[in-house]
Amino acid sequence: MESVFKEQLVKKEKTPKDSAMKVGVIILAIIVIIFVNILIPSFGVFIALAVGYGTYWFLQRFDIEYEYVFTNGELDIDAIFSKSKRKRMLAIDVKTFDLMAQIEDPMYLHEWKRAQKTLDYSSGKIKPNTYGVLFTQQGELVHLIFEPNDSILDGMARYIPRQLHRKQKK
Repeated sequence: MESVFKEQLVKKEKTPKDSAMKVGVIILAIIVIIFVNILIPSFGVFIALAVGYGTYWFLQRFDIEYEYVFTNGELDIDAIFSKSKRKRMLAIDVKTFDLMAQIEDPMYLHEWKRAQKTLDYSSGKIKPNTYGVLFTQQGELVHLIFEPNDSILDGMARYIPRQLHRKQKK
C-alpha cells in the first residue's frame, strides 16, 4: 500500500457565547484593575500589567483553527490558537474506529448518544462534511466530531472501508 498524507485546516466559527465570554473577561479585568489601584496603589501598575497580559492571553484562546493530518492510517488533530500556538488534541490510529458516519445520518443518530465523552474539533456548525466517530479510549466510549474533506475521507476509506459510512452525493 502506497503512502498517504492529507491535511486540512478548519476554522472554529465564533458563537454568541464566545462573544459574551470575551466581553465578560474584559469587564472583569477592568474591575480588578480599578479595585487593585484603589486598594493597593503602590502595586497597582504591576498588577494592572499582569491582569492585562492575562486577559490578552485568555482572549487569544478564542481564535482557534483545527488542523487534521492523516498519514498512513494515523489521524492527528491539532488546535492552533491565534495562528501561533499549537496543541496536539488527538493522535489516533483510524483502525481503532468502531464507526464513522455523517453526523446527521438518521441511521446513526442513536449511536452518538451512547458515548460517554465528546470531542468536538469541528467549526461548530453542522455541515454536509461533519462526521462523527466512535472509538474506545482508556475504557471510555468517545464521540469525535470533525469535518474531513473528501481527500481525507478517501484516504481513510483505504484503511477503514467497513467502519466509514459515507453519504452518497446527489
